[in-house]
Amino acid sequence: MKLTLFSLVILFCFSFWLGLYLIQRDWRQGYLRMAGLGLVTYALALGFRALVLIAPGDAAFLPDFLHRFFIYQPALLWAGGLLYLLPEESRSRELLPVYKYGQILATELLIIFSLLGAFPKWGLVVAVGLPIFGYLIVLIREQRRYQTESRLALALVGTIFFGLSMGLLIPNDFFPQLWVVLAMGGDLLVLGLGIAIHDAFQEGHQLRRAMWYSLQSAFFVCLLIGGQVVLAIMGLGVRLTMLTLLLGLLATGIAIVVFAPHLRLTRTAEAVQNSARNLDPALDFATIPTADFVRYTRRALSYLDDLPKLASSPLTQLPLIEARLSDRQANIDTLARANELKKLLIESIARLKPKSDSDFEPTDAWRYYNAVYFPYVAGIKPARRRQMVTDLADHEAAALEWFRREVPERTLYNWQNKAAELIAISLCEKQ
Repeated sequence: MKLTLFSLVILFCFSFWLGLYLIQRDWRQGYLRMAGLGLVTYALALGFRALVLIAPGDAAFLPDFLHRFFIYQPALLWAGGLLYLLPEESRSRELLPVYKYGQILATELLIIFSLLGAFPKWGLVVAVGLPIFGYLIVLIREQRRYQTESRLALALVGTIFFGLSMGLLIPNDFFPQLWVVLAMGGDLLVLGLGIAIHDAFQEGHQLRRAMWYSLQSAFFVCLLIGGQVVLAIMGLGVRLTMLTLLLGLLATGIAIVVFAPHLRLTRTAEAVQNSARNLDPALDFATIPTADFVRYTRRALSYLDDLPKLASSPLTQLPLIEARLSDRQANIDTLARANELKKLLIESIARLKPKSDSDFEPTDAWRYYNAVYFPYVAGIKPARRRQMVTDLADHEAAALEWFRREVPERTLYNWQNKAAELIAISLCEKQ
């Protein structure tokens, strides 16, 4: 039992760290958010399972109930992760509101009813597993249809999502628990790396340095904090209170390590750190594919109001940026590059505007300019219902009403993609 307990604690730490690491990379990215939350809930299930192993008699009821509740959460969350991996232009993304406002609530109720004995367990496995299987089929079909560059990688990640989910749902009484724990650990490693590599590919980042630094820091904090509790356990014996304290301290230490840079650093210092850890100094813009350049431009546009994110854009390394700074005899550093890239992108957006004295027109000639200027430069978010028209200038209020009334979210995304392509072409010509 001690070996199984040790394995559960180690996998708890790894799953908890990996989940938080994916979340902190960018909470706004749905696939990172859902994958990270799925790993965190899996870690909680492991922690409660470890408590069940040593809890005496009636004391095991609560941790066992919580273990059985949390073990279903990763499959439910990873189902959403599959939907967020769909191409933005895919019509199948219309399943997201159904998932968020219907499937989650219905499934959580079924889980509670099943734990209370009012719903059969096999029915719950079907209710949780069938949607994730359907989403996997949709993902593979849509990736093939839209010929996404990372189609095979995404299909692999989606398959791991499905395999892990079903592995958690199917009873494993026929196999030694230690084997199951170790097998899950290997799968989780592949899942986390797959998601992180996909995100790094989309951002144009090198992953190894940032991820390895975070893992090292989490390991040493766990060793420092957990080691002291382990010494106490060795002297006093494994008790429920001591193991609960150990898991709580380990989780707290990991959370502090992962989120500390966002809490203690100023936005300026965070921008410098992001650039140093994420950018590849050997990147050669003369040889990168056009599709990658367009993707980097698209991401940089969405980060215009986020200096730390913009500082980690590969476009800050453009020779054009350095040339513009040199012409003004300005210092060439991380912040200067990020701010110069922001100016360059805003200038490129302005060139999309048709020649007119008007600030806004709801016509086809203006669609690409409207699609990037108002959301990224003016800060208008059509999908944000709390944004008040009274806080905006007249032309901005008119643009907001037009977006909400006339422009579906998928259409806006397609226009932004086309605008990013035009801006990327303009930047290449300036090179």
